[in-house]
Amino acid sequence: MKILGLKLVPFDYGPGIPQALRGTLLRDRVHSSKGGEGLGLLIVRGAALQCNGDLTVENFEKPTYFRLQLPLAR
Repeated sequence: MKILGLKLVPFDYGPGIPQALRGTLLRDRVHSSKGGEGLGLLIVRGAALQCNGDLTVENFEKPTYFRLQLPLAR
């Protein structure tokens, strides 16, 4: 059975994600920018999981890209 849904793949052409942050990037309040709170990806992933979707990191190098998947309601 194939589940219909929406898939978004945003790209970031910045410097990439540092090796030290890769293991915890979507779990903890992780940030590498000065003054950042590390909540952005955590909030997006939490919202996706509540909708039976998910947010994953597909590429850590430049360009970094994420995959946001959300099911479509019937």
